Amino acid sequence: MNTNRWMQEVNARFPVRKSKLQKAQFRQYVLQKAQEMGYAARMEENKAICTNRNIVVGDVDKAKVLVTAHYDTPATVGLPNVMLPMNRPMFYLVQALIALVMVVFIFVPTGIVKKLTGSIFCTEATLIGLYCLMMYLLLAGVPNPHNVNDNTSGVCGVLALMESFAAEKPEEIAFVLFDNEEKGLLGASGLAKAHKQAAKETLVLNMDCIGVGEAMLMLVPKAAREKYPLLAEAARKSSCIPLVLGDMEKCNFSSDQKRFKLGVGICACRKKKYVGWYCSKIHTKHDMTYDEITLQGVADTVEAVLRQVVGKEQA
Repeated sequence: MNTNRWMQEVNARFPVRKSKLQKAQFRQYVLQKAQEMGYAARMEENKAICTNRNIVVGDVDKAKVLVTAHYDTPATVGLPNVMLPMNRPMFYLVQALIALVMVVFIFVPTGIVKKLTGSIFCTEATLIGLYCLMMYLLLAGVPNPHNVNDNTSGVCGVLALMESFAAEKPEEIAFVLFDNEEKGLLGASGLAKAHKQAAKETLVLNMDCIGVGEAMLMLVPKAAREKYPLLAEAARKSSCIPLVLGDMEKCNFSSDQKRFKLGVGICACRKKKYVGWYCSKIHTKHDMTYDEITLQGVADTVEAVLRQVVGKEQA
């Protein structure tokens, strides 16, 4: 399994996956690769606010484990999305600062318009217009030009694991690349709605931003800890990079695993005093690099966990 090879190819050919055409071209690429590996693969459409087009490899309803990542890439508004999965006070502080910037962006110009014109109509129009502009920029604005860590890294983790299991093709594992995570986990929501039993009973290993960091974070909800008590032990025993385990209920990691009862969030982070574990530069033009050892280490660890769960440990 060579995650670096996948990273080089995907990042060179599909660095941005935001427009309909960009997503369609990438889906065609993945479906072709999956078919070359001998998998049954398809695009599955569903609706959760908007139409979502997930890439599904294998049978979601028969699988014991879903290996997932989101393939869409974000817009950029110049505000970095600093991920702080295990430090709630710092997380809320950062969110408050971002909210403050947004408030200043909206209300300062509105106040100026009110002072200059004295018109309620002009003031309200400015307020509504700036709010709509902010929402547009956040959800459908200028595509971020570089998305190596968020989430080409997760995509390449899934592709590498598909390749690793290609000779065996265990029906206990299905691979899913979600659409529209950046718009509010919409692809995952649609899949969970379409496969209600899987959403409640199937283990989900979701990789998001696994390319940069000194350690792998594995955030496990209570339901998964109870159903798979050896999950953490399997990860710790097999990990070739530092592993940090966390209880999902105590963490802030808003990614696709949140739509599944047994959803495990997997990311890579660095650590800094007072800040704790963090991941920076995502949603900015600086998301251009990754750590080969980290990316490969996370994928290898997830493979070991998968083999433990489906009972296909290698000698």
